[in-house]
This record gives sequence, structure tokens and C-alpha cells, in this order.
Amino acid sequence: MEVSLEELQEKFQHLQEDLIPKMAKRMELLAGAVETEAKKNCTLGISPYDWMDFPSKLGAPGAPYSVDKNPKREVEHMRDEMYSGVTVDGNKVEGYVGNPKAYALAVHDGTGVMRKRPFIFDAIVAKRDATWDGIAAVIIQNCQDQCV
Repeated sequence: MEVSLEELQEKFQHLQEDLIPKMAKRMELLAGAVETEAKKNCTLGISPYDWMDFPSKLGAPGAPYSVDKNPKREVEHMRDEMYSGVTVDGNKVEGYVGNPKAYALAVHDGTGVMRKRPFIFDAIVAKRDATWDGIAAVIIQNCQDQCV
């Protein structure tokens, strides 16, 4: 069977257009898995940063960063504010994970007086293989659906 260049280009265009909503749906799940991992990284008792001893983390009374010294300090845990989602812009599908807490960036990246605890970055690394596998599965399934 002979296929013209135009027919082949049209087929690839259709494959790509069909792939975008499928990829967005899968990316929601994959970003959610990273969010869950990031929440674990912020949970006392299972966090990989539990060995780090910070008065602010422990909330020790009288500590320089404790709630009793700074009434404006947010007491809700940043793990409870974690979010994830997906954006689609044309042919571009992006998953994201974030945290709106004012102090989240300082915790994640560290400061001059506090070691970094990259809870989101480490979650991305931990879920990297599963994310790539999920992306590949959608692409393969889409090709099989369209080409068979």
C-alpha cells in the first residue's frame, strides 16, 4: 500500500490532536501522584527530612520561629495546602504541583539559617520513572488505537 506524504502528515496530525486530551487526563493522575509523594515528604514520621532538627518544624515553645513568638505565623501545615493540576496550551500539556503557603519556598529551597527540604523536587524525582511510564503508555495506546 502506497501512502502519500500528505496522507502521512494528516495521519500524524490526527494522532497528535487525539493525544492531547488523553495526555491531559493521564497527566492529572501523574501530577496527583507527585502531590501525594510531596505530602508524604512533609509528614512527620514518614518524611525523609525527619532527621533534621528545626525548632520551627517542631513548634517548640520559646523557639525563635514558634507560634508563641510570632502570632502571624501560619499554623496550618503546608502538607494540607498542597495542590496539583494540568494546563493545556495548544499541543503542550504540563502537570504541576505547588504549595501556596508563604513559607513553602523557604522550606523547599532553604535559607541562610535553615537547610533546604525540597519536598516537591524530591517527589518529582521519586515519581520520575512512573511519570515517564505513564506518558509512554498513553502515547503507545493512542498509536495502537489509531493505527490498528
